[in-house]
Amino acid sequence: MDKAITKKVLSDSTIYRETTMAAFTKTCEEVIQAITTVVRPRLGVAVARQLLDLHPIVPTFYNLVKTHKLSSATDLSTIGPDDIRTRPIISSCGGPSDRLSWLLVKVLSPLLQFVGAHIVNVDDFLASLSQCKIPSTASYASFDVTSLYTNVNNNNAVDAVISLYQQHQSQIPSMGFNANEIKIMLDAVLACNIFCFNDKIFEQRRGLAMGNRIAPLLAIIFLDHIERMSLTSEILLYKRYIDDVFVIGCDKTEVEKTLKRLNTFDDNISFTIEEPDDDGFLPFLNTKIRIVDGRGAWFSCTDTHT
Repeated sequence: MDKAITKKVLSDSTIYRETTMAAFTKTCEEVIQAITTVVRPRLGVAVARQLLDLHPIVPTFYNLVKTHKLSSATDLSTIGPDDIRTRPIISSCGGPSDRLSWLLVKVLSPLLQFVGAHIVNVDDFLASLSQCKIPSTASYASFDVTSLYTNVNNNNAVDAVISLYQQHQSQIPSMGFNANEIKIMLDAVLACNIFCFNDKIFEQRRGLAMGNRIAPLLAIIFLDHIERMSLTSEILLYKRYIDDVFVIGCDKTEVEKTLKRLNTFDDNISFTIEEPDDDGFLPFLNTKIRIVDGRGAWFSCTDTHT
């Protein structure tokens, strides 16, 4: 079953295609070049040596089943590959980009404090919800981005990160890297999208490779760029965990208009909506939220959704 699922995923030629070991070697050389020309002058020979991996392995590919997308009535003994939704992972541990990605995460993670919608966990979300003043006319919903990672425009994601970096470089520990040097390192890391499966070499042609340390940060800031152009003062609360959004608008029309605006900026990025059930409850992360007459209530669920 695992192999059948993976073959089905890799059959999407818009995202994956076969390539060669020569292409893998080229990506390794790009990382070495970035470390040699950017990291070594800034952080010294000793650090550069620690980041260099002269014998990287070809990353492997596997799938994580989205168990929360399976109906409770699903018969697991008869389910087929076409009925299973997965997260495609390129395991980059030991791969050519892993160490440089680690450095980029250290440098760029402080930028997330400037992403207004970003939340790190459910407690962060509930704290924001409890502070929100909610009128009785308010409407709430959750948005989800369909297959975010494989649909991110990498060039736009890098541009969004560089723009945010330039705005806030003086407010974070940048280790002395300028914006152009950050871009060189990001480009080298994102070029490492080659992996092996079933004794064949493939490359991911589009989007971010899940399994790359820097991918979540790029996805978060990429969506932030879209959100900054979409949200208005009529949105009272907008909080996002990676690709899962909880939104409160002054009324239902404003929530629907916001969804429409979010879906106009990138042909590959699609936000979908889930509205509260008949009892007013809406699942988000591992909670269920209900808002009545401007007052919010929530409780934890047994099944987590991340």
